[in-house]
Amino acid sequence: MPAARTESLSARHVAETRAALIRVGREMFSTIGYQAASTDEVVAGAGVSKGAMYHHFKSKRELFEAVLIEVLSEYGERLAKPKITGTDEWDRFVKLALRYVEAASTDEAFRQIILIDGPAVLGWARWREIQRDISLVGVTEAIGRYMDAELIKRMSPAAVEHGIIAALSESVMYVAHAKDRKAARKEMTAVVTTMINAFRADRP
Repeated sequence: MPAARTESLSARHVAETRAALIRVGREMFSTIGYQAASTDEVVAGAGVSKGAMYHHFKSKRELFEAVLIEVLSEYGERLAKPKITGTDEWDRFVKLALRYVEAASTDEAFRQIILIDGPAVLGWARWREIQRDISLVGVTEAIGRYMDAELIKRMSPAAVEHGIIAALSESVMYVAHAKDRKAARKEMTAVVTTMINAFRADRP
């Protein structure tokens, strides 16, 4: 077999092994949580050896981070779909923020992996960093546009971005940990809407 063909098959095998570990890890982290999921069960479910797992991930924690990034990336892609409609761009921005609150109430994988286990396993600083860089990019971009268009009151752009993202992060935690998530989502929808509208510049 030609060397190029062998290398291609090897690369595909490596990619398939990593994908299998992430797939099984995601399923287990979503259903039983990080603490209850054992490395032995993950490798058995993926049909690989522990050595193969540690070739890709140094620890269960590192596998969890890869799973969390995958879930957040998919969520980020879904965030703007279907197209958000509204009377004006500001109305669409509010609806964009509220989709984040909705996910905490209705998406079990998002709730368990991102909101319940994420901060505990990765630590608050790392969790916030990943969250900001992946799932809240749309919010960050919108804030920048509104600053340029003077739709947001004149304040430090960095401070406004940090404040809104921090508030959204806390709002979803409130919903995710609530006994009645439907009721908590309704409560937080009103709070988030009021909060974001407070940043809007006065209309002429």
